[in-house]
Amino acid sequence: MKNFSPFIIIICIFLFSNSAYSCNVPVFRYALERWYADNYEVLIFHRGALSPKDKAVVDWLKESSNSKIPYSNYNVHTFDLSAQLESHIRDIWKSLDTPELPCMAVFYPNNFLNRGNIWHGRLTAEDAGELIKSPVRTEIAKRILDGESAVWVFLESGDPEKDNPAADILQTQLKKMENLLKLPVIINDDTFNDFVDINENGPELKVTFSMIRLSRSDVAESHFINMLMNSEPDLFEYTSYPMALPIFGRGRILYTLIGDGINERIIQGACEFIIGPCSCIIKAYNPGVDILMMTNWDTSLQGRWVENVELPTLTGLSELASITAEKETPRTVAEKFEVNEPPNKLLRNIILILAIVITTAIILSLIIKSFVGKEKL
Repeated sequence: MKNFSPFIIIICIFLFSNSAYSCNVPVFRYALERWYADNYEVLIFHRGALSPKDKAVVDWLKESSNSKIPYSNYNVHTFDLSAQLESHIRDIWKSLDTPELPCMAVFYPNNFLNRGNIWHGRLTAEDAGELIKSPVRTEIAKRILDGESAVWVFLESGDPEKDNPAADILQTQLKKMENLLKLPVIINDDTFNDFVDINENGPELKVTFSMIRLSRSDVAESHFINMLMNSEPDLFEYTSYPMALPIFGRGRILYTLIGDGINERIIQGACEFIIGPCSCIIKAYNPGVDILMMTNWDTSLQGRWVENVELPTLTGLSELASITAEKETPRTVAEKFEVNEPPNKLLRNIILILAIVITTAIILSLIIKSFVGKEKL
C-alpha cells in the first residue's frame, strides 16, 4: 500500500484539479466575458525625423492604441534606423527587405506560437485606418454582442464552382446545428462563482450561428484578410480553395476549414466545441488566435449595444502641410514587445486553484499516511 500512495495522490490531484478548471459555462460565453484579446504589435520604422504628415499618422495610431484605449488590442513601437538599435530589431527590419520608409509592419501577439509579420508597407493614413477597423469586423462584433455563439467568415477562393457549394454546405449545417446542439446546464453554486460568472445584463445565452461571405479582393478588408490568412502557418498554400473560419468570444478564430474540409462532420465538431462547457479557464491552453478588433466588449456586456471606439480624428492630408514637425524623443534602447499581462481576476483564480491543489495533496497524504500506519499495527 505504501508503494502506491504517491500514485493515488497524483491521480486524486489530477481529478480534482481537472474539475477545478472545468465549468458548465459554454466556451463562447466564457471567452466573451473572460478572455481578453491579445495585443498585436505595430512597428514603425523611419530614418531621422518624421515629416509632419507621417508624424500625424503615427500619433493617431498611438492615440488609438492599448496605451490610450484599454480595449484596443494593439501596441505601437517606433524605431529610428539612424539610431542605435538592438540586434533583434535590426533583424526584423532586415527581414522586411528594405521597404520604403517610413514603414509600418504588423505582427501577431507575443503569445501566439506562429508569431510573424502579417503585413508591412509604406506608412499611410489609409492603411492605418483600415488596419484597426473594417466593416466586416464591426459586423462580427455586433452579431456576437447580439448573442450569436459564433460568426463564421466564409473566405471565397474566387471560383464560384468551388465557393457556392461549400458556402451552401456551411449555411445548411449551421442551421442544423442551431436545432441539434443544446447549451450545457449552468451550475448555480457559490463554490464555482469564481469560474461561473455569467453577466446577467449581457446577451441571452442561445445557440445561434451565422455566416459572412468575404471576397479576397475586398480592398476595405485587406488587413483583416491578412490576419485570417496568417492565423495558421500554411494557409497561403491553399488560396485556390474556399475557407471557413469560426470567430467567437472577443474576436477569436478557432481554426480554419479548407476546401473539402468544409463538411458536415468538421463543422459540427467546431460548433460542439464552441457550444460545449468550458474545459479550461486558461485562455492560452485553448486553440485559436485573436484578431485585431476595436470593440468595447466590457461596456457592451453591461447592457449597452456594441460601442465602436471613437477614434481620434485623423487630420485631413491637405491640412497636414501647415503642421510644424515636432522633434521626437530619441530612443537610446530599443523598445521590446510588450506582453499582454493577464487581468487580476485570472491571476487570483490561478493562485486559488494552486492553493486548492496543494491543500488537497497535503490532506490526502495525511489520510494515506494514517491509513498505512493503522495497517502496520
